[in-house]
Amino acid sequence: MLSGMKMKSNLVTGPYRYLTSWRTPDDPSVGEFSYRIDTHGYPQLVTAQGKTILYRGGSWNGYHFTGVSWQRLHSLFNFSFLLTD
Repeated sequence: MLSGMKMKSNLVTGPYRYLTSWRTPDDPSVGEFSYRIDTHGYPQLVTAQGKTILYRGGSWNGYHFTGVSWQRLHSLFNFSFLLTD
């Protein structure tokens, strides 16, 4: 992630944006790991290996993701989430 970076998606018209790993350190093509916001139900932070979900950050409650310690998340980076119609 880069300073000021945004993962912005339009869930109606697309595109849906997320982060993926490189295939190898020398091959920047799409790897098998991804970091995204799962929008099925309440939005959740998800880390996955292919289709296998490795970690869920809990659902968004309007203030923070319930499965992540807000202090821990905020100590790593300044994080915000906006969900609009």
